[in-house]
Amino acid sequence: MKIDPLGSAGRPDFKRANIMAEQILRELNDPEPAIDPFFIAARFGWKVMYESLYGPDAYTAKDVRRGNSRHIIFIADDAARGHSPLKQRRRQRYTLAHEIGHILLHSEFDWASSSDIPEFGQKLEVEAHWFASRLLMPNYGFKSVMDLTVKAVMEKFDVNISAARKRLEKLDERIRDSLTEQVIPFFVWQKPEILEDEPIDPGIWMMEVAAAAEMDVEWRVCESCQELMLRDFYGYVCFKCGKFGDQQDT
Repeated sequence: MKIDPLGSAGRPDFKRANIMAEQILRELNDPEPAIDPFFIAARFGWKVMYESLYGPDAYTAKDVRRGNSRHIIFIADDAARGHSPLKQRRRQRYTLAHEIGHILLHSEFDWASSSDIPEFGQKLEVEAHWFASRLLMPNYGFKSVMDLTVKAVMEKFDVNISAARKRLEKLDERIRDSLTEQVIPFFVWQKPEILEDEPIDPGIWMMEVAAAAEMDVEWRVCESCQELMLRDFYGYVCFKCGKFGDQQDT
């Protein structure tokens, strides 16, 4: 397909990239992270080879010999030279996912002429990056508030720091809110102000009683409401009805 410089060089189609990544994962029964892009390439019958590319991270070619056609993905084995083996491997994983995105999203375009229109070439790159991010770090992989840190994303999804940071920056706010709401009660709980005409919360009351018991505070039973009374500087006071005075010993 020839490139339409007016129609094709618009905004990146993030929705299409999302749908394509979700479809691939759904066909694999939504596997748990870390997602294996090499398995996905093999499933499509694409060949992955390592070469010294002297600049690019990868490129994809189509083999049309013997009447059949299949894609061959060349991954640079010199792209992350000088870095740790872990960083190199993670970079190659992401690069392969990126090339898979190009094949699935852009195979109908004339690759040779895409470089003639910088805006269009940039659009293709953005869409492939978006696809790779959603393929390797799918929404369903974020299950805990602990997954909202860069380090956790790196380890869980087996990606480098730059990919992890960008994924968190673009994470759906609904997912982020859902995960953080699960732990809010444990960090921002505050004892409500109890008004004179407001019945005391039984849970708070029992916590106060338990705390008093641990401190060996003497307590008695209120004759008026049969609730517990605790001793203060002035005698015994009922936290239910507010009555003061000596009452039944326990």
